[in-house]
Amino acid sequence: MRSALLLAALAVAQAASGAAAGSARAEKGRVRLGEPFDYEIAVRHPPAERWDLPAELHLGPFRASGGACRREERRGEAEAVTTCTLTLALLDLGPHDVPSIRLRGATPSGESVLEVAGPRIEAEGMIDPALPSTALELRDIAPPVPLLVETWRPLGWAAALLGAAAAALAAWRALRRRARESARPAAPPPLHERLARRLDALEAEGLARRGAAREHWFRLSEIVREILAAATGVDAPDLTTEEILAALGRRPDPRIDLSGLRAFSEEADLAKFARAPSSEARCAAGVSWARRLLADTHPPAAGAPPARAPSRSDR
Repeated sequence: MRSALLLAALAVAQAASGAAAGSARAEKGRVRLGEPFDYEIAVRHPPAERWDLPAELHLGPFRASGGACRREERRGEAEAVTTCTLTLALLDLGPHDVPSIRLRGATPSGESVLEVAGPRIEAEGMIDPALPSTALELRDIAPPVPLLVETWRPLGWAAALLGAAAAALAAWRALRRRARESARPAAPPPLHERLARRLDALEAEGLARRGAAREHWFRLSEIVREILAAATGVDAPDLTTEEILAALGRRPDPRIDLSGLRAFSEEADLAKFARAPSSEARCAAGVSWARRLLADTHPPAAGAPPARAPSRSDR
């Protein structure tokens, strides 16, 4: 009945002006504080127009939720009705007018706005005002009530289950830790051990016996330069023989015999670049000299006297 009256009023207003007309109604005029109620806006307009709710609703002290519009066109009538519904709740006591809502319209002449004022809603408290004042008095705190437990057995079972779960969790974590440790790659051996193994491998190949003395000296020279770089910080792998000797001459190291290093480097350069022949004995002597250089530059074990790098006369 109320919807019919609303539409009739809209029809009269729209017919009088020839433009869109809107009206709003609420499900209730008196509501509880915070109680949701239905709110409806009806717009009667020409069929060529489209009307919708605004993108944002600011209706304080009302809280709005939901919101949808439906359009209805009736045959034989040169008009349409758009009905927008949403849910409101009043969050302040006393009477309040629902704020006007500015509907957005798309008309043949462009965008338009229709402002629809809302009715007055009154919010009541949650307590029934008809109740006598004696019914609103606060009661005293109730006394403690004894909890009768027939047996402590369920509590013991619960404790046992918790203990078993904790033990299982600890075992699972220990297994995971052990699995991670076993899967972790082993740390590489120290540099001096790796260099010693390379010298062993080079000597075991016996390149001089197979007529590859030149390759022997190339590889042995690389190992010696890495030993020097690790011991002194000089970038020996990327320097020439003269540059290495000059750098070590400016920063003497008592562990390195420069005359022996010069003799070794000159013999290696002759074999590498001048293709000078080299016997198995000379190749073996070069490996021995490199071993002593590594022993001199590497800190010896406790109680072990350091070895001296051989001079050319030793070779």
